[in-house]
Amino acid sequence: MDEGRLLTTVDELSPRGKVGEFEDHEERVADDDVPIGEHIFGFAMASLIRDYVHVWLGVNALHARYIRMALSCLMAFGCLGVQFFLLRAVNNLLCASAVAQIRNDYSNYELTVYGAKHSRTTENGFYRGRGAEFLNVTNFQALSDDDKHHICQIPLAHPGFVHRTMVSL
Repeated sequence: MDEGRLLTTVDELSPRGKVGEFEDHEERVADDDVPIGEHIFGFAMASLIRDYVHVWLGVNALHARYIRMALSCLMAFGCLGVQFFLLRAVNNLLCASAVAQIRNDYSNYELTVYGAKHSRTTENGFYRGRGAEFLNVTNFQALSDDDKHHICQIPLAHPGFVHRTMVSL
């Protein structure tokens, strides 16, 4: 037996003596300290595991343990709800306007480098070039400095950014 580890049989944990399926053999349980995490989900997990074991063993104050298990689940799901709300708010309030601006800038870029003669309008009202053979890169110089800056700052226009984003998924 390892001196550094606390080993306990399941029978010693039960206040009622031997527990059903473990009567024929002794099952050893290792009590290694593993950090769970210092956040609401770690708390909920630790509380649920601790209370579930006490309920399973039939230790006193079962009603209080059931209530604590329910409250732990409620806190974890409440935290998930707040996170979902914040993601939706960021999407609606920040991302939507940024995407609209990028779409307008890119439409202006396409119209400028392809020209009105070789551009078509999408179902959303944005300009797109008809094909690579009509692309005139020299027309990029006709854009204002502000438009050039906005076009060059489109996030997916940077290969390094795209690569890191796709690799991290």
